[in-house]
Amino acid sequence: MRMGVQRIDPGAMSAVLVGQMIKTGFVSENGARSADGTFDVTKWLQNHVAVIRAAGAPLEKRLDAAHDIRLVARSAKFQCTGSGAVPALATLLLADFPADGDLPASRTDADAVRTIQIEGKPLIKNKSLRRAAAEALCQLSEFPACVEEMAAEGMFSDDGLGRLLKALLPRVDWRQPIREWMTGRDQTYILADRLCLLCANAVAHAKGDAFAWASEEAALLLFRHMLSPQDLVDAVAAPLWTAFERNAKERKEKALDQNPAMRAFLARKQPRAVSGPDDRGALLADGREGNGALGPAPLHGDLAEDSSEGEEETPRLKAEFEGSKEIEAQEEREAQSVMRAIAAERAYWEADPTSDAADEQSEPEFTQPYDRTRYRFHLDALNLLDRMVAKMDPGKRDRVFLDLARNGAIAKLLGFMQATPMGLQSGTAPLVLMRQVYTDYAVAEAPALRAPLLADARRATELRQAGNEHFSSGQLQEAVLRYCSALRLDSSDAAALNNLALCWTKMGHLARARRAAEDCLMLDPANAKAWARYGDCFAAARRPQLAQLCYKQAGALGARKDELEPRLNAAIEGLKGHPAWDPAKIPEAYYETARYCSWLQVPAQLLMDQLESARISGEGTMAPWPPQLRGVLHSSKHIASAWIKPRINLAASARAGDAQLRALPPASMEAWVMSWSDTPLMSRETGLVRCLIAICCPTADTEEAKNFSVHFLGVPRAKQVVAAFRAAVNNPKFGAAGGRRVPSSVCLAHRMAPWADEIVRDLRACGVDSVIVETEAEAKRACVENWTRSDGFNNRGHHQIERLRRLTAASRGGASGGGGGGGSRGGSSGGGGAEGERGKAASKKAPPRRKTRG
Repeated sequence: MRMGVQRIDPGAMSAVLVGQMIKTGFVSENGARSADGTFDVTKWLQNHVAVIRAAGAPLEKRLDAAHDIRLVARSAKFQCTGSGAVPALATLLLADFPADGDLPASRTDADAVRTIQIEGKPLIKNKSLRRAAAEALCQLSEFPACVEEMAAEGMFSDDGLGRLLKALLPRVDWRQPIREWMTGRDQTYILADRLCLLCANAVAHAKGDAFAWASEEAALLLFRHMLSPQDLVDAVAAPLWTAFERNAKERKEKALDQNPAMRAFLARKQPRAVSGPDDRGALLADGREGNGALGPAPLHGDLAEDSSEGEEETPRLKAEFEGSKEIEAQEEREAQSVMRAIAAERAYWEADPTSDAADEQSEPEFTQPYDRTRYRFHLDALNLLDRMVAKMDPGKRDRVFLDLARNGAIAKLLGFMQATPMGLQSGTAPLVLMRQVYTDYAVAEAPALRAPLLADARRATELRQAGNEHFSSGQLQEAVLRYCSALRLDSSDAAALNNLALCWTKMGHLARARRAAEDCLMLDPANAKAWARYGDCFAAARRPQLAQLCYKQAGALGARKDELEPRLNAAIEGLKGHPAWDPAKIPEAYYETARYCSWLQVPAQLLMDQLESARISGEGTMAPWPPQLRGVLHSSKHIASAWIKPRINLAASARAGDAQLRALPPASMEAWVMSWSDTPLMSRETGLVRCLIAICCPTADTEEAKNFSVHFLGVPRAKQVVAAFRAAVNNPKFGAAGGRRVPSSVCLAHRMAPWADEIVRDLRACGVDSVIVETEAEAKRACVENWTRSDGFNNRGHHQIERLRRLTAASRGGASGGGGGGGSRGGSSGGGGAEGERGKAASKKAPPRRKTRG
């Protein structure tokens, strides 16, 4: 026989449970007992609502009534709809709220605080009537019918919860100890937290205008004012590092005052200002900070000199590091003191409390662990985002997420996850969506943001063409002036570098010609003319082995045979019977150290230690070579192994095209971070700083990240960034999964925003699955983390992105230049480095830095 299943009414079951709670004394009876001894739940609820509404009732009874409604909603799932409970609690929450949000100074009954001794626990809790109403409404907001009643009361609007949040959030002390905000008399934090949860719950059930406000305005308010644990650490770190830099500068000035000879030496090293009756000064003075033209342009006399050291440390760094050992020791002690203070602040947020601590410091009715209690405001904000992802229309959600990203939400989410125990790292889906939305925005805005630089590039082309005319007429110095001026406007002009190398070769300035050819090959490893110019430098320097390598590479890349063959034959004749070097048999200096040591016939261990230093610091940033190896640095074998062989490999990769990179084994789950920073080096010929593009690859098995860096002349553009990426991919040992692999994702520092569209397009063509662009807020956070400047100019110069924004705004007639969420320091990226140490300058000795997380 088939037996029927009796369907139980949830409402009736909740009423039964409430009756049991009244009977057992879990909640107050409050006149709910009938004459026959049964409990009338409807009457009980009506009596509680009447007590809440009664302004003259004792505070203790009103608190108990609100608390009882919260308990029955949580434990018995009793919705209380139609009883007037929601309107009564909403009125209690919203009425007479102080306009300035100063709850401790409020004299209204709703903000009067009652002290409660928790029975059986050494815990005293202070609670106001307004907080009790907020907690009860939070519990009721889990029911759709109750949310509808709240919306009818106007809670989800600017005049409702918006008014309270705008007044409360700026007053929250985010560094307040957990026990204080959980149990103290100041109700600011806990009330703001409850309102945040109320909005998060409402998003799941609200409709129409109420849903729009809770999912848009409320989210923006919360993330605009909320501070993550990392924000709190940075707030302590920033002034400490600022004071450290100020003290270091004062020590430097004091040392120079005691050493007039050093001060005079530095004054002589300052670049001279341009002056003259003709237009040469105006030509070379042109250029923008955004191109890296940060130093005064040289005079004719500078162009007539040659030096094997065409670049040198800027006077600021020289003065900073030229000092006594005592001053350096004092600086080290102060840096260690700063790092200890920051570590102490970080320790609180990264602590994993024991269960005993959790029992003592969490609310008695709040059963989650201590760490969840500490971060529950942030968790409520994450819940709000999760529910927005699940319920909002994708188009509308993307617009809201873009506003959140521009207001620093991504940086705050990352700052929260960085300090939160592993079990609490939720919010991944909203973070991924927000990153993609912001990247799409950055890609769309990039052309407008770089408009001033494109105008510079057009002017640079005109100057290069003028230089070509001077070269054709034999006016080499005039040609050099035009080429240098073109580079100050567009440092990515490979043709200008190529022509500059040719001019200086003809003028006999071989060191300068070689540097120009190298800079050109860094930009374009497959440039046949640059390889031929490079070979000309070595041929003039009587290094036939190097010359024939370069000429053969130029021929393989398609150089004109009639021009190249005589030069190649001359180089081969210069070998005088010695066999020519085969590129396939030349070891790479930094990555085949055993073969390299054997090839150069030098002490293996000494050389390997030196090359290990270079590999750790990044290409070209090794410590000074010891006396035993100084001859190696300028030897033809070292140049072939350290410079020519890697560029031959890069040229082969460039000729093979993007298809070759896409065919490489994928490095799944491997993420790279790309940024750039200036260095202490500046070209005396052009006034352009040397910048390095740094690529950081966090590794799972160690705390330290792998770093790779490449130097370029001037501020990098899309061409240099993609060239650096190709060099990193072809590096045999870089990357967490080993060399010659394409990472699954790449994060571009915010300072690369003007070229985001071109970089994203090219990296995706190389096989990168995901390319994201860092936000301005992330850049600022990374700056404090790594003790670097957000504009990338850690050694000299001005803010790049902010200047581009102003120029763009001027060209639009006052319109905003876009990008980032605005701020005092503007929108450059990642602190010279996010993510590992992205903005590491190429100096002999750097100030002590904090240990960063990869």
